[in-house]
Amino acid sequence: MPELRLHGPPGVTRTPGHALPLSAREAALLAWLHLEGATPRSRLAGLLWPGGSEAQARANLRQTLARLKRAAGSLLAEDEGVLRLAGGVAVAGAGGARLLGPIEFDDAPELAEWLAARREAGQRDHLRESLAAARDRLAQGDLDGALAAADALLALDPAVEEAHRVRMEAFYLRDDRAAAVAAWDACRDALRSAFGIAPSAATNELGRLILARDAAPSAARPRSLPAALRRPPHLVGRAALQADLQRALELGRSVVVAGVGGIGKSRLLTETALPRQDALAVGARPGDELLPGALVARLLERVIESVAPALDEGTAADLARWTAPASDDGLALRSALDQRRLFGSLARAFAASHARGLQLVVVDDLQFADELSIAALHALFGRWLAETPGGACQVLIGARADELRPAAAALLAMLDGSGRCTRFDLAPLQAADVRALLDDLPLVGIDRDTLAAALTAQVGGNPAFLLESLKSLWLDGFDGWQPGAPLPLPATLRDAVRQRLQRLPDDALQVAQLAAVARSDFSATLAAAALGRTPLQLAPVLSALEGAQIFHGPGFAHDLVAEAVERSLPAALVPPLHRLVAEHLVAHGGAPASIAHHLAAAGDPRAAAPWQARAAQQARAAWQMAEAARLFAAAAEGYAPGEEAARLAAWLGAARCALWSRRHDEAQALLDRARPLAHTRADRARWLAQQAACHFNARRVGDAVRAAEALIDEFDAVADALEPATLADGLRIVTSCVPYGVDVDRALALVQRVQPRVDAGAERDDDAALALRIAHGGLLHWAARPAEALAELDAAWQRTRAGRDAGTRVLLANQRMRVLHALGELARAIDCGVALLEEAEPLEPGVVFLADVMHVVAMMEIAAGRAAAGVARFDALLARLHDAGEPVPDLFVTSRALACMALGRLDEAAAWLARHPPAGRDGMGLQDLGVHLTRARLALLRGEAAEPWLDLAAQASALPPGLVLQRAVALASMRAPRPGDAADREALADELSARGQHGLERVARIAAARAALAEADHDAAAAHARRALELVAQVDAWVDEPASAWLGAAEVLAGCGYADEADVAAASGAAWVRAGAAQWSRPDDRAAWLEGHPVHRALLSWCARAGAGTA
Repeated sequence: MPELRLHGPPGVTRTPGHALPLSAREAALLAWLHLEGATPRSRLAGLLWPGGSEAQARANLRQTLARLKRAAGSLLAEDEGVLRLAGGVAVAGAGGARLLGPIEFDDAPELAEWLAARREAGQRDHLRESLAAARDRLAQGDLDGALAAADALLALDPAVEEAHRVRMEAFYLRDDRAAAVAAWDACRDALRSAFGIAPSAATNELGRLILARDAAPSAARPRSLPAALRRPPHLVGRAALQADLQRALELGRSVVVAGVGGIGKSRLLTETALPRQDALAVGARPGDELLPGALVARLLERVIESVAPALDEGTAADLARWTAPASDDGLALRSALDQRRLFGSLARAFAASHARGLQLVVVDDLQFADELSIAALHALFGRWLAETPGGACQVLIGARADELRPAAAALLAMLDGSGRCTRFDLAPLQAADVRALLDDLPLVGIDRDTLAAALTAQVGGNPAFLLESLKSLWLDGFDGWQPGAPLPLPATLRDAVRQRLQRLPDDALQVAQLAAVARSDFSATLAAAALGRTPLQLAPVLSALEGAQIFHGPGFAHDLVAEAVERSLPAALVPPLHRLVAEHLVAHGGAPASIAHHLAAAGDPRAAAPWQARAAQQARAAWQMAEAARLFAAAAEGYAPGEEAARLAAWLGAARCALWSRRHDEAQALLDRARPLAHTRADRARWLAQQAACHFNARRVGDAVRAAEALIDEFDAVADALEPATLADGLRIVTSCVPYGVDVDRALALVQRVQPRVDAGAERDDDAALALRIAHGGLLHWAARPAEALAELDAAWQRTRAGRDAGTRVLLANQRMRVLHALGELARAIDCGVALLEEAEPLEPGVVFLADVMHVVAMMEIAAGRAAAGVARFDALLARLHDAGEPVPDLFVTSRALACMALGRLDEAAAWLARHPPAGRDGMGLQDLGVHLTRARLALLRGEAAEPWLDLAAQASALPPGLVLQRAVALASMRAPRPGDAADREALADELSARGQHGLERVARIAAARAALAEADHDAAAAHARRALELVAQVDAWVDEPASAWLGAAEVLAGCGYADEADVAAASGAAWVRAGAAQWSRPDDRAAWLEGHPVHRALLSWCARAGAGTA
């Protein structure tokens, strides 16, 4: 049953652990239907998209509903145009989270007003329910539950007096006078800070009652904690599990150890890895999520230090990018393919390390890991699991499984589903284990059996909780406890840590509080600066923290201790501490993401904004697009109203990152936020470049063409004021829109105007110069100037570096392959395509991209006579699309039909075409042209009328010159010549020859020959036929039948009276057909090739009649 999560970051869960995020409009639609009930489509369209026409709003709603159904299944039901949530859809509770999380709708006023009202009502309801729950637990004697409920409420609103009073009462009833007084102080501070008032009479009366009670504990002699309480010398209660874990590793399996915080995962992993010489271990840390690549950088430093693998220069350079994850250019990646190349270098480093003896890699505390490291580990572990046992490293992971973010959860799911990973979920210690734990402590005069039973009954079996409880008892000397009575213990780990903190000197307490706020940014330098001391003078403070077992080494003894210290901080102290940390990081060159985090937590979004923008740029450079988009958007929200240029840049940066991560609705919403800030023509050009790309990638082709045309207008006016990267990005999307209607000549003129300026700045921005050359090559290709296009693309290729610009080289090779095909150089084009696939496959560029390249190569292989190889490649790409759950694109359907025709399977071709009727949609003329021409070819092969399809093809408009020529050739080849056609067809063939498009020229020569023969110009007809035979190996895979040149030339030559020459041409074609039949192992495939294809059948029949064929 699908479950919607509408509070916090919205999403839908179809299977446990696999959450699908929702875009802003999708989330709003589902939230409205959940809270308001069934609603007509027209009402929803106007509510969600109020800014445009009604037709556009309805179209947007249709697209949103279609995407939701594809991604999440049937979440909605509809009756006569009224939508509602489907009956089986569950909606998760609010849990105190904000409705739709951070999403806002500035471009939809009515929706924004509704959302604000619903959020306010939800907050009131949550406060009321939380207070009632806290009061109920207090009345039932559940002091821990009452405190937890009050703390949760105060985390949302620190000025709720009733919640403070619950805390005071709970501590009072627990006989913790100091904590009760502190709670009263916190209440007074919160009310004074928020409202400038004192607590009510009831609260102050309770406070005076607490003060009046003589509850001061008797003075206790200070006691130091034994080292055994920090790390017991023996691992108790895990012997059987450790043996099973070791057995799994010996069998070559990887292992996941899961459990709640404090259950003993890290100790078990350490005990397993420490004795091994072939293992190394690292752990993620709190705060890593702010630093892309932090965990992998830590892992690589350990590998290089411990193993020193032999690495080639390219791999070493890639690894160097990981080791400075916080630098501005640490991971300057141009594309997702470059990121995958970096992942490949990581895999090579570990393969080299494995060759030098590394066998086990331990990764602890996966729940803290950053997203980039998780993505890299996913790719790395996936490769290891694909190897034969012993052929790669094994991995041992420790994680709080219930606290994993989605990417980390997906990593564990991949390991679980591999069949080569064993998972152990740690359970609490049993009573006998607790008793064994006590044997390692120097307890004098204490009955260990009785103490163990009391601890088990009162605390449970979580080792961290047990150790914290024992620390409290030890420090109090077990005062006041008698066997059979309850242990005098704090109720929770948080309370136990708080009690230890109260025993600390003031300066040690301040350092612990600072460290809890700073987390991974804590350092002795920071603490010394905060206390106004030198690092040497800080030594006694750090010693006191270690003695109290709050610290171990440079940080907290356990992340649970850090969490407890952080939660015990007075709310009023948190913002200034965050600001102090931020100021220190700024002064010492800290990571922008950390600085931004601390400034935002300090409640200063304006100061945080520029740091969020810098952090977003780093995330974008690491190709962490979702995180980059979030940071850019946060920066845009934080900038002051007067900083409109910065706000515009941030919104556009967020939109671009959302677009690159294929979240088109989110990108559009971000662009809508940016649009009112685009005041100048230069700003409008920057906005239009992103808007055109968003339309195109969301398949709103007509809108994309109109935006691209407007972009050319703006570029024409303000190109000199724009940065090279904007020009290159904009012209790249203009190039993509050319086949759908953008004027290629205007685009070419603009490129030629700006190229000198962009090239002049290549030393500063070589990426822009390279991107512009690629766009220029694409435009020349669409302009039917393939020789110039190839020269431009080859020049761009020379500017790339093997292994360094992997993504760019893949895109370049893709274009070069298509240009070579346009030049009729079929063999070179096939070689280019095969090499492209070999280079792209390890980069995992996505199944749709690979399938597109495969389909082009398959068509060219069929055209070159390698039909069996082409069909096998086509079948492989269709299987890939199916396995990935991707639909077959319309272009592939048309190409598959053409392939079936080339193989003589005409009925199968008709069945494929039936799956792809002409779209007839705005901007879809290119696809429809291909459908019409393919249907016409099939009709001719079947002996049916093709004219209706040809007429439709002739009506297609707004085509670039390359497609105009291709259509002209196709029409000439499929229409019977009319009087006067000979001159036009000869001119067409000559033009194609001059342009170097010899594949199309071959088809045009046969058409010209037929027209000349019809006009009784035998010399011209024969000359054209002979030229076609010279071009027999140069075939256009989408316009021509491979064998048609032989048959067409033979028919023309025979008609001109050159019977012997005609027979030779037919014999050559028949020999080609018979040779092709040898590719097929199945009789029905051979029969279709020889007899099902009309051209093949005609060539064989000709030779049989002429007696020229051979058996």
